[in-house]
Amino acid sequence: MSISLEIEKLTKTFGEEVAIQDLDFSIEPGELFALLGPSGAGKSTTLSCIAGIETPSSGDVRVDGESVLPVKPQFRDFSMVFESYALYPHFTVAENIGFPLQAPIRSGELTEEEKRERIQKVAQMLEIPELLDRYPKELSGGQKQRVGLGRALIRRPRLYLMDEPIAHLDAKLRHHMRGELKKLIKELGVTALLATPDYNEVVAMADRALILNQGNPEQIGTPIELYNQPKNVVVANAIGDPPINLLDCDIQKEGGGLFLKGEGFSVKCNAALKSVVHKHNLAEGLIFGVRPKDITIEKDAARGLIRGEVYVFEPLGGEAVATVRVNKKLVKIVCPWEDKLSTGEKVGLSFSLSNVYIFDRKSGTALLA
Repeated sequence: MSISLEIEKLTKTFGEEVAIQDLDFSIEPGELFALLGPSGAGKSTTLSCIAGIETPSSGDVRVDGESVLPVKPQFRDFSMVFESYALYPHFTVAENIGFPLQAPIRSGELTEEEKRERIQKVAQMLEIPELLDRYPKELSGGQKQRVGLGRALIRRPRLYLMDEPIAHLDAKLRHHMRGELKKLIKELGVTALLATPDYNEVVAMADRALILNQGNPEQIGTPIELYNQPKNVVVANAIGDPPINLLDCDIQKEGGGLFLKGEGFSVKCNAALKSVVHKHNLAEGLIFGVRPKDITIEKDAARGLIRGEVYVFEPLGGEAVATVRVNKKLVKIVCPWEDKLSTGEKVGLSFSLSNVYIFDRKSGTALLA
């Protein structure tokens, strides 16, 4: 049966260092929720406080409205996947995967035959059935992570806590496991919380996500909401691959028009941008943002709203990423791989002003998104 999870004002400090502060979010029954942020953002600490590995400095963790803080970790019925594998070196792969089924509180739930069948099924899903008789010292890093993942998936807990569960897999298997994990969790109907620094995992798997930044919550929403309507620069920069291009600029009047002017570029404001300028009485200290996919490269540099020269061109199969130097700033553009741009080539960059973002440089707050 799916549970709801509520995190209220959760704070954890280590001495004078604040790992997480005033986290507030809730997860609906059966929802796959993600914590997205770089290393040091507080993702693992949050999961550890929920699991009971760490004791919060303040705040509460509630399941279906009841606090679990007084409950010992082994009785919370949460299953956690650790990034660091944490395998038992003297156990085989099969024994490591099946270990949770041997715990006294659930040892009588399945027969030995049913345990073997479940271990085999999980191993098949993780593509490691041939490794069941090996020991951890005989495995690669990616294989160890799959075993650690299998140990969490072997049972049916009330909540899955996954700390970068597929970070050490190769790209092809990581892509495969994103789909398999999401499919399995949805089929089981189990509530799940995923911690990851990878935006692609959030987009592929999560129903909603919370952006974490140095222990502080920034914004909660669906991946599409976070991508299209970031509340600030931190969120805009966290969502997207390649990340959003951010250029410092100021507002200048020229010939009766308003222009966003920065080092090496000048963009005339449309009606929407003019409205934002007047509404906030803007003049200087802005950040102009545009996503790589929303920029078109003009071989005739004079046709672009911004001009620059090609710094590097990276073909990536069906598409390419071009990096263009605009004055001292490097701008990323997703373009057709057939463009085959040369280093040093002069190009123009065109984009629709309906796709741009404007942020306050001091606070980072979105003024137009």
